[in-house]
Amino acid sequence: EKGNYDTIGMMTFSGCTSLTSIDIPDNIKSIGSWAFADTGISKIDLKQVEILDEGALSYCKRLTSIKMDNVRKIGQGEFIGCDSLKEIVFPAKLKELGSDILWNLPSLEKVTVTGSETVFSGSMVEGCSNLKIVDIQAGKVQGGFDNLELLTVKTDASEVGSVRGSIKRVVVNAGS
Repeated sequence: EKGNYDTIGMMTFSGCTSLTSIDIPDNIKSIGSWAFADTGISKIDLKQVEILDEGALSYCKRLTSIKMDNVRKIGQGEFIGCDSLKEIVFPAKLKELGSDILWNLPSLEKVTVTGSETVFSGSMVEGCSNLKIVDIQAGKVQGGFDNLELLTVKTDASEVGSVRGSIKRVVVNAGS
């Protein structure tokens, strides 16, 4: 229930594999490390959450949908083991991304970056064998990508760093 607290602490529900849903009240601003790791959650709306500490949602094998409009920090290894996650949209307020956040996700097909201060690196999606589209609407993109079908970089993107790898098509500022 809504209360005077603003954090769900470290490992609070970790390993609760029967936990399939949770309603996070608006007063929660921070989710501690591994708080929901290895649970049965398939969808989660983080409402007003601003901080996702290291691995808070890691190994949620049924996770297919995540809404995180106000998240400004995502910790290391956040979505490792989330084998059902097909698409992720990083919010406009996001400023800090940890390493290996999407590492080795076999079902991930699309990543969208909307934050002007977000730096997205190909190393964050290493081993995502079915990743086809990276859509950089704002922020910076850099690093290597394997077997990417489309990299789009919109007009609000601040920088394209050293991008390399196997990319079939690149669209920059609505022109190819």
